[in-house]
Amino acid sequence: MLENYFCSKDISKKVVELGFKEQCLAYYKKKKLKPIDHDFDSFRGLSELLTPAPLIDQIIEWLLKEHAMFITFEDHTFVDGDMVPGYKYYIDVYGCTEIGRSKIISKYSDCRDEAILKALELIEK
Repeated sequence: MLENYFCSKDISKKVVELGFKEQCLAYYKKKKLKPIDHDFDSFRGLSELLTPAPLIDQIIEWLLKEHAMFITFEDHTFVDGDMVPGYKYYIDVYGCTEIGRSKIISKYSDCRDEAILKALELIEK
């Protein structure tokens, strides 16, 4: 279940395209997640074959550090005064107002991935 701590291959590819250059503990070879047993920089020339696989926390920290985007999550949302199980995300930019928000999403992992993809989409614009 260690895979749950890493971004999907699609998210990994997008963040690398947007300038993510941090060291990673794993990489994707085709669609399979593999641990890195030595310095990934030696693999950088093989970018078509290997994709760095950042930890989810690395991406959330990178979004904050490089793009001033802060993602927060809320569980058990209230709708018309009633508590509804599920999760929501909010994306804020420092010095600005909220720039992204989700509907209620049942699984936390789906909410988290959607929040990251939405933040990356906002960066691309």
